[in-house]
Amino acid sequence: MKENKAETITEDISPFITQLKSESDEIFEAIIPISFSTESQNIGKAYQNKNWYILRYDSTQATYWNSNKIALDSTIIQATTFPLIYRFGDDLYAIFKHPTATFLAFRMANDGKPYVKLRHALPQLHGYYFDLGTRPKITTSLLFSFVKVSETEIDFITIALITTYIMLFLALVYIRNKDIKMYAAIANIAFVQIAAFYHLNYAFSDFYLFSNQSIQLVAANHLIPLLFMHLAAIISIGILIIQLVKKLHRTLSIPILSAYLFFLADFFIDLSKRLALRSSISFDFEKLFELSALSFLALAFISLSFIALWLLCYYSKLKEQLNQLSSWAGISIGLLIFIVFQCLDASRSITSLSYPILLVAIAIFLHYRIPKVQTAIYLYFLLTTLITTNIAYFSQQARQQLFLEKSAQNLIENKDPRAERILKSFENQLSQEFLTPTNFQDFIANKDKIENRIKHLYFSNYLEKYKLKLYTFGPNQEIITSNNPYTFNDLDSVYNTNTIRTASAYFFQIDDPTSLNGYIAKYENCNLEGHFGTTFILLQPRVVQSDFLYPEIFANQRLEETISIDDYSYGLYFNNVLISQKGSFPYLLNKSPRAINSSIFAIGSIRHRIFKKGEYSLVMSKAENRIRTWLSILTFTITLLLGICLLISLGTYIMIDKEAPLATAFLPGTSTLLSARIQTSLTIILMLGLLFSVYIVINIVRANYNNSLENQLLNTVKSINSQFQNKIDLRDKLANDEQRTLLLNEASNTYNVDINLYDVHGNLVSSTKPYLTAQEILSFQINPKAYEALKKDKKSQLLAQEEIEGSDFLSAYIPILDSRNEVIGYLNTPFFAKNEELNKQISNLVVNILNIYFLLIIGGIILTYIISRQISKPLLLIRQKIATTVLLGENEQITYNRDDEIGQLVKQYNKMVLELQESANQMRETEREDAWREMAKQVAHEIKNPLTPMKLSLQHLQRAYDSGPSEKLDTLFTKTSKLLVEQIDSLSNMASEFSDFAKMPEDKFETFNISKIMEGTIDLFRQSENVDISTKIATGMYVNADPEQVRRIFNNLIKNAIQAIPENKQGKIEVHLIGLKKTIKISVKDNGTGILKANFDKVFVPNFSTKNSGMGLGLAICRKITETSNGSISFISEPNKGTTFTVNLPRIENN
Repeated sequence: MKENKAETITEDISPFITQLKSESDEIFEAIIPISFSTESQNIGKAYQNKNWYILRYDSTQATYWNSNKIALDSTIIQATTFPLIYRFGDDLYAIFKHPTATFLAFRMANDGKPYVKLRHALPQLHGYYFDLGTRPKITTSLLFSFVKVSETEIDFITIALITTYIMLFLALVYIRNKDIKMYAAIANIAFVQIAAFYHLNYAFSDFYLFSNQSIQLVAANHLIPLLFMHLAAIISIGILIIQLVKKLHRTLSIPILSAYLFFLADFFIDLSKRLALRSSISFDFEKLFELSALSFLALAFISLSFIALWLLCYYSKLKEQLNQLSSWAGISIGLLIFIVFQCLDASRSITSLSYPILLVAIAIFLHYRIPKVQTAIYLYFLLTTLITTNIAYFSQQARQQLFLEKSAQNLIENKDPRAERILKSFENQLSQEFLTPTNFQDFIANKDKIENRIKHLYFSNYLEKYKLKLYTFGPNQEIITSNNPYTFNDLDSVYNTNTIRTASAYFFQIDDPTSLNGYIAKYENCNLEGHFGTTFILLQPRVVQSDFLYPEIFANQRLEETISIDDYSYGLYFNNVLISQKGSFPYLLNKSPRAINSSIFAIGSIRHRIFKKGEYSLVMSKAENRIRTWLSILTFTITLLLGICLLISLGTYIMIDKEAPLATAFLPGTSTLLSARIQTSLTIILMLGLLFSVYIVINIVRANYNNSLENQLLNTVKSINSQFQNKIDLRDKLANDEQRTLLLNEASNTYNVDINLYDVHGNLVSSTKPYLTAQEILSFQINPKAYEALKKDKKSQLLAQEEIEGSDFLSAYIPILDSRNEVIGYLNTPFFAKNEELNKQISNLVVNILNIYFLLIIGGIILTYIISRQISKPLLLIRQKIATTVLLGENEQITYNRDDEIGQLVKQYNKMVLELQESANQMRETEREDAWREMAKQVAHEIKNPLTPMKLSLQHLQRAYDSGPSEKLDTLFTKTSKLLVEQIDSLSNMASEFSDFAKMPEDKFETFNISKIMEGTIDLFRQSENVDISTKIATGMYVNADPEQVRRIFNNLIKNAIQAIPENKQGKIEVHLIGLKKTIKISVKDNGTGILKANFDKVFVPNFSTKNSGMGLGLAICRKITETSNGSISFISEPNKGTTFTVNLPRIENN
């Protein structure tokens, strides 16, 4: 956690200690007397979970303890004033004492951080740590200094991130509504980002993380929230920029928009690469247990960056401009601006610029060429997955290469900081070994024994990777030891002129590759006469080194390393001669392997990387399965992206539109299609099967591994115990410090384990890992559970799960017996690498399962698609047939040869078609007869009307004629003749109207300009009396229909509108022709008498009319023509105010 300016306060914690004192009195009353027993073990565990540690002493010998994480100093045991404040390792305790020499220790803080109970009691300490500094180990003072730390950084960043995305949501709403508040929302997003950087004390030069250094400087837990805040700002500002630019003339807007999108794509690609390459966040998805939430958040950020790019490309609407040549010129200008700027200002190559150019081109192409939105969404999902996977994969490969180059340099230079720290820890003690007066003759005779003693006493465990050689010279530089290949001058010359100083004062690193490498030390020795000679200690790396490592770093002490050198074998060559190697690969002694860059499709092949420096060559080898690595990243990317898209679909479904393509694209159950539901169900079943399989396999592997490890560890500790039992005078050897250390180190080197030796009281006597107690990571007392099992329950062996600083490990215990079968101590072998090895096995297995299941799921999805299509194909056919089923006309039957459920459904459908056909025939016959009857009645009625006046006129003329010639006869004849002609014309018109309706002329479809037809029709009616015709006609509108029939529609509608206006009223007719996106809308509005609501259903029925003349066939004919032209006709009317008829016809683009 990053600290801000140090701010200290002084606080008296007496109120809290008083509270603890009261609590300790209650605990003492409840537990005393306490000793090792099953009941006490449960009590001790319960209090330990509450941070209370119980210790009981008899004099200075502990007789009970409920944890081995604390041991009391003798000063505390003998103290008379309590409570005391005691610091043990990184922990701070409050110590309380009972008169029975029973102690309670409450753990108040770890590494200075107060525990929750203390912070609750003293709220003013929130955000402060104990400033222990030079404070004594034991004190009675309750006045402490506290230093302010930025503990609230994560809370602040979380609040800032939430605020940013609330502002983003508001900004998008305001932008959509074109509300001026959008500027305030976007300004707030920028303000929150600046405040976050200021609060975290990062330089504003690193604000947008443009450089590799800025990515590395920002802490990982700060980096991801800051990146998500940047993404919100880019989205909101990007939409605003696009909105403002689109208001410019297209000659400016298109180049600016295209250039902006190219720069944005380049920014997202570059930032994603630097995040994956330079940050401390792991992208190695083959090591599941080394991943953190930050790894998945980083992967999500990369994916969301490109989703944002697609959305901004879509919002720019560049695709709508691609039909015009000038738009392509504008995009080319934007591209040229991008390339020129990047090449001149950033010295970029054309190759590196091809990626953002390609991404933007693909985005515009998909928008332009994929009309179905949901299909485009799935293509973008696939594209985002592949881009994110490749960025993570290739960046991880590049990061690996950088790590190996750095590691190779250290290995070639033979730098070993850990060895140097160990050498420094005992170099002074070692000097006393040589200053002790020695009989050189005895030294020569016992050289091997002395070397073996020094080796096991000092150069064991980690230093086993070096060969130890002692070269002793007398006072006159004469060679004391036999088989000495070097003279004094040889070694002295190397020591003085060919070495590099290290952290040790005695041991120097040899820098003479032609003869020696490793470390050399120079010590004075002394013979019995008091003359001083010289002993050179030479440590040279073994050609073959053991993989056994002694972990000295636990969970809360590990560095943030995303790649480990332990994953590789390596061989160090000097002039093609192998001088050192580590790992499982069998290197040749006199020839280094060739560098092999394995194919991405090679499975398990060894990849060698060779690094050279002077005469040195370092070969680093690893079995790689690059396709598995790529698939691992792809699997997690798809899983993560599916989750993101599910949330986006859910948000769209709830907040925008339930029917939107984005809402239904990833939300299960929203599709109404059976095939989609089948695909979703089978995919969910496969996913559940995957999770169940992984769970079962992990438990099986863990159980098998634990059983194997337990047996191995027990066998090891038994073998060590047997080796000890074979020693003569074992009790005496274990009582001697030097002999005991030699025994433990020898056994540790033999069996590659750590060893702890405890006495019969549970106190640590000796350890091959003494720093655990020296650094007060553990106390010097045995695990209380083990002590009770071995001491009280008399068990012959025990396996226990233990924990140190957040790391779990398995530990084996066994009692040591002397020759009289009396217990003289307890042997303990902890296995610290247990979880690491287990996690590695589980990780490899789970990754393999995930990859296999991923391929199975992909295949399953394809298979379910095919199966669902096969299952739903007959249903789809039935749906299509039902959709095209007509009451009158021919209906085609379905051919299906299977006698399954769908076959039964097909049979019922075919049966229904036959019955419908029969019913339709009967209906047609009935309707035909009814129609003819109705038509005959109507024709008879209409013919009878003019026949009556014709008959009366002829009778009147006959009577006049019978009366003889007269002047009136001529007049009557003329009048009667005129009347008869008029009535005959009326009958002729009636016959024509019936003929027109009964037999419409054959349609002659063509594409024509409907605007001109409308204008010509209106010109025919402009001279009508008492009527004003106003028009609003869009020009250049085209339809595909019969132009004469369409003209007939216009004639009927305008004629009806004129006839609907009363004679005593000035008529106003409005004719509009408007071009919409897909249709042309024609409306004719009059201010006539209107139509009664009761007659609405009869308007388009033949023979219905509200006029005193006419057959009522005009509107029926209009409806028939409109429907034949794939259009529609409707009306709205209000009595005494007028009627508006509206015709919609499909619009045709004129090319």
